[in-house]
Amino acid sequence: MHERGAVRTALVWRRTFIGRLKAAVQRGVDLPSGASRSIPIPTSTDRLAVDVDRLVAVGREHLSKLGAVGVTAEMLKRGGELAESVRAADDLQELGRGSHVPQAVRRMWELAATVWSAVKQLKHIARSVHAGDRSKASLFNMQLLHRGHGSSSGDPSPPAESKSA
Repeated sequence: MHERGAVRTALVWRRTFIGRLKAAVQRGVDLPSGASRSIPIPTSTDRLAVDVDRLVAVGREHLSKLGAVGVTAEMLKRGGELAESVRAADDLQELGRGSHVPQAVRRMWELAATVWSAVKQLKHIARSVHAGDRSKASLFNMQLLHRGHGSSSGDPSPPAESKSA
């Protein structure tokens, strides 16, 4: 299953299971605090898998009490499988992203990352040298490397010519 399909299926399972936990609480089933809480939809596949694992663990621990609202061992098994499916699909997609890229492009990415790291280090050093003067320290930023991203008032003005004698 590809990542999008795995995530969709896991999200449906999660909504179903949380609904059943909430129904159990309404029936007076004593569950741990926050067991049926509906946290915001996880923004990453890893967080989704962790949340599904959390729900499966709650279900296993209280399976005898949750049978009245339709929670079964098979449902919990399916939740565990979905969490693994989400992780596997994410891993496979991550591997696939780099596998179709030519070696020259990968090498360029490595070199760009090295340059980026060096510039970041220089920025931190320059800011630490001018730690006592915020206006000077603020001159050392990554703005030049972020051109073209976000809103801009136009082309940056050329640097002022230095008149050193």
